[in-house]
Amino acid sequence: MARNTQPSATVDRRGQPPEDDAEVFGASQYTKARAVREHYQARLAKIDYEERIAKLVSGEEVQVAAFNKFRQFRDAMINLPDRLAAMLAPRP
Repeated sequence: MARNTQPSATVDRRGQPPEDDAEVFGASQYTKARAVREHYQARLAKIDYEERIAKLVSGEEVQVAAFNKFRQFRDAMINLPDRLAAMLAPRP
């Protein structure tokens, strides 16, 4: 029955808490954590590379460009009544 139960705290054969994290988490968990870390490091390296070759642009640049385009659109819409007033006015 003792083989089917888990101890409440991990201890080594001498009854001491383990000194190495690999003993606590096991090599397989360390390997998984390392793989996840390497995966994200690779993704960050890819993003950095794409920024350097100008395939990606920063979000701030996109926001500034969008703001300027919408400002131009707004100004054109505001000026629309002045340009159309003469054409739409009733003629005597």
